[in-house]
Amino acid sequence: MGVEASNALWKEARVMQMYDHPNVVKMYGVANDYMPYYLVMELVLGGSVDDYLAKKGSKVSVKARTQILYEASVGLEYLHSKDCLHRDIACRNLLIDKVVKVADFGMTRHTTNYKIDPNKPMNLRWLAPEVYESAVVNKSTDVYAFGVTMYECFTQPYSIPYADWKADKVYDKVVNNGYRLKPPDLMPRKIGDLMEECIGPEESRPTFTVVAVCLKTFLRSS
Repeated sequence: MGVEASNALWKEARVMQMYDHPNVVKMYGVANDYMPYYLVMELVLGGSVDDYLAKKGSKVSVKARTQILYEASVGLEYLHSKDCLHRDIACRNLLIDKVVKVADFGMTRHTTNYKIDPNKPMNLRWLAPEVYESAVVNKSTDVYAFGVTMYECFTQPYSIPYADWKADKVYDKVVNNGYRLKPPDLMPRKIGDLMEECIGPEESRPTFTVVAVCLKTFLRSS
């Protein structure tokens, strides 16, 4: 493991040890007796949500998909309450067992605004379009990524966002031409409205507190 990778590991460990929430993966420490070093984390047997949706397919009900998103939003609400930006929200970074847990803190920053390096690889399909101009990520860009994750969660069969487009086309459509994902057919109207708010203009995106309340309200009424 090189110096940069080792520093990144320790940075992730320091961030993750600060948090304790049922919807956030618990990090216990770092095994550093021998190379390579390892993060010692809570075991979540069900794996990632993207794999879960791909394997279960149509067996995952609308209510179950909404529950996944609700539990993720509660975990993200907690992180934002601690001024923690996740920066890589996607179904692949949500783990599921009895409950959903937010995972993969490799890109997390303990700050409310963070200037990124535009020359480094970015997860284009989940990235808020304004980041390409400002190179700044914040709580609202996390919410945008969650909106894209909402889309992911309701695709049937499961697919990544803009599955038929290469990265350069995604950039041209989303950044240059203002294209936004449309709610999948399986997604209920109220959830679709919330998704569109999350991926809408930066100034009108809801907080994760609002997102969690909306999803909980839908679950109670369904």
